[in-house]
Amino acid sequence: MALIANAVLDLGHSVIKDWQAALVAAVSLVVAWFNQNIFLIILLAVVLGIILFMPWKEKLHKETGMSRSEGSFHWRETAIVLAVAAAIAALSAFRPLLLNLEGVFFRIGFLVFGNGFTMIPLIQQEVVNVHHWLNLTQFTAGIALGQITPGPIVITATFVGYKVAGFQGALAATAGIFAPCFILVMLVMPVYGKVRENRWVKAVFRGVLASFAGLMTVVVVGMGRHSLTDPVTVTLAAAALATLRFTKLDVLWVVLGGTVIYFLLEKIL
Repeated sequence: MALIANAVLDLGHSVIKDWQAALVAAVSLVVAWFNQNIFLIILLAVVLGIILFMPWKEKLHKETGMSRSEGSFHWRETAIVLAVAAAIAALSAFRPLLLNLEGVFFRIGFLVFGNGFTMIPLIQQEVVNVHHWLNLTQFTAGIALGQITPGPIVITATFVGYKVAGFQGALAATAGIFAPCFILVMLVMPVYGKVRENRWVKAVFRGVLASFAGLMTVVVVGMGRHSLTDPVTVTLAAAALATLRFTKLDVLWVVLGGTVIYFLLEKIL
């Protein structure tokens, strides 16, 4: 829980820089508290971002030139990625659960903005609340274990897939969550030079990123209520958060150290 709380603080510091972003985050938090439809909240954030940041009032910036790589469409690379994704989906069709895993994580990967931690509310919504593939304890453990791997939150998809459908499930979930990254990069690259400074696009991104600060706060509160059940867990969580905020100790050592200390205290107490 301390890892996610630290990520919320980092995200809030980077995206909430004015009252408009703070309002979007607050509205998202309140709506998420009473309505767990994350996709509806993201849509609401898009609308709020456009209304509050008023892109039509910003001055036009001089158009930036595009490099040759930005201006051309990579048909061959796109075809390869789509062919691989289609082949995996076709193989998964023989087992509907695998196709469902791919679909869920493809949607999550498609909607992610910012860093990997913004995936957490989306993954929890689908995996814990909707499909009930994992309970909150298992989901929290998956996030913690993911911290010792590269791309810790993304690899949580692999953990979920393995828990649900074994090795094949791990492959399906991993393919599902990574596929949108490759597809979107190749589709957007030809026009990236034109859209990166677009006032409307920037307003939408600012709104969505601010909403994730609110959504992740709800996740932290929920996990805290579930996992901080005694003085030992509260103390360990507070110590881990303080270590992450005020030292440069690697996350891996924080996770391993907290786990070892917890088991030692359990034996002693």
